[in-house]
Amino acid sequence: MLVEVGLFAVISARLPLFWVDLMQAIQFLLMALPFWHYRSQRLLPRTIGERQLWSIWIGYLLACSLVAVVSYTLVGLDKFYEFYLYPYWAILSGFALFVMGTRYWGRCYLFGAAFFVLAGLMPFVLHWSALAFGLLWFSCLVSIGRHLRRLALESGEQRNGSVKVITANGSDLIGKDQRNEPLQPTGPQPQSVV
Repeated sequence: MLVEVGLFAVISARLPLFWVDLMQAIQFLLMALPFWHYRSQRLLPRTIGERQLWSIWIGYLLACSLVAVVSYTLVGLDKFYEFYLYPYWAILSGFALFVMGTRYWGRCYLFGAAFFVLAGLMPFVLHWSALAFGLLWFSCLVSIGRHLRRLALESGEQRNGSVKVITANGSDLIGKDQRNEPLQPTGPQPQSVV
């Protein structure tokens, strides 16, 4: 949230593009540090769910970058200093969160819808769109973080990073460095008719 406030100040003051780029670099560094800390043992995705998350968010970042490049090419830098890009970024944020609702947490549908509504309102108060965008992202990330913390506590996560997993065949402790294997079907399988 503080970085969005900084971006709001830098853009409002119409400082050179270097300062905008610096603020966004700081923003991505601050997002990358916790990610690196918690995934340092296995950086690349290993499960289908992890691969889907990576696809969603890499696509989101690429789309946001391309919106900025294409907009700069079409309308120039002056529109950027009028917070012109934020409604588009809100639409992309809504889309990414909406897609996450299908697999990860149903509340992501609401977060996505909130970004869609925000994108529709932003043209009427464009000057405040950076702060509204940052505040909504902050709220979503805090809510998702609290949800993930609650799930970890409910699953019996221990301080050493192990998680107790209960399956149809019993329970097992899985360490944070163990691979999350796909579930194997148990019981009789339906026969296909040819």
